[in-house]
Amino acid sequence: MSQPKAPPKNENKGKELEALLLSIQRDPKSAAAALPKLSKDELLSLFALFIDTDDETSSKNSNLRSSAYLALSSFVGTVRHPSSTNEPEVQNVDPERQNEATVTLARAFYPTVEDVLRGSNVSHIIATSAFLSALFQVDAPSASLIFT
Repeated sequence: MSQPKAPPKNENKGKELEALLLSIQRDPKSAAAALPKLSKDELLSLFALFIDTDDETSSKNSNLRSSAYLALSSFVGTVRHPSSTNEPEVQNVDPERQNEATVTLARAFYPTVEDVLRGSNVSHIIATSAFLSALFQVDAPSASLIFT
């Protein structure tokens, strides 16, 4: 009898990324605590999800990219408003807390972004650029701070 074949490595990686995205969306507070512990390779895998391919037949990639945006938005929202379950009212936003959140968000991604942009791996640079574009759309202050 033959042994069942293990799923291809890319398929396992895709499932792991899907599980990670779902966990971020379901519990962004835990994700906020866990993000600094992710390895550079894990972050780059997440960054790569933001690459917009022209291949319209790949709905799975499109679904993962949408899920990545939702996860990023959930993560940013949790860092910006840690005790809130609802959207905060604009007039109640504490500027000092917003500055602290901006720094926290930038620090979460800066080391990996800096390392990649100083390197020469084109696929990593493209993935990081795609992520930064997404971060600018979701939270421009923290994305801007990465470049200062």
